[in-house]
Amino acid sequence: TTELQNREAKLLPIDKPFLGNFGAIHPVLVVSPRTIEIFNEQELKSAIEHEEAHIRKHHLLKEYIFRFFASWYPSIIRDNLYRAFVTIREIEADNEVSSRVHLASALLKSISSQKLNLVAGLIGEESLTKERIKMLLGMASAQPNNTIRALGVIASILLFIMVFLATQHIFADYHSLNKVTEAMCRSSSAVCGV
Repeated sequence: TTELQNREAKLLPIDKPFLGNFGAIHPVLVVSPRTIEIFNEQELKSAIEHEEAHIRKHHLLKEYIFRFFASWYPSIIRDNLYRAFVTIREIEADNEVSSRVHLASALLKSISSQKLNLVAGLIGEESLTKERIKMLLGMASAQPNNTIRALGVIASILLFIMVFLATQHIFADYHSLNKVTEAMCRSSSAVCGV
């Protein structure tokens, strides 16, 4: 455990920049020594604010719930839904920082120090990170694009259809069972029902 800008954080003994949180129910801020080395004070503050936004908004818990329900979809839909979910979650946390420029700088430092092998947490997917940097610097809209909105609508419709079909199947089975039971009662001399 270490003191990180007046916040308690667990040290993660890796040689890559990492700042994130672990734990859906009782989240803990986690930082690598490399992050403390390469970020200046303002970048570290912005990155911590970003992670604290994830904690306040219960993003990790929401991710577990999302993954459970998304697991019902075919992989091509599930992967695109997850990408949309992560994008929205990161934009939401980015919008909570006091200095967007310093967070963009922290993201750039993280990317350049890690080359292509990005770790989870502050970074995420490289293409998403580049888009986030553009958004943070005001070069792109910080609103979810139409593709992400469309995926959300399609996913909602598919989930509704799946639930509807599942309930129809359950009711059909129940109805068939009742018919079989009634037929058995009519054909036997046993007393059926009360």
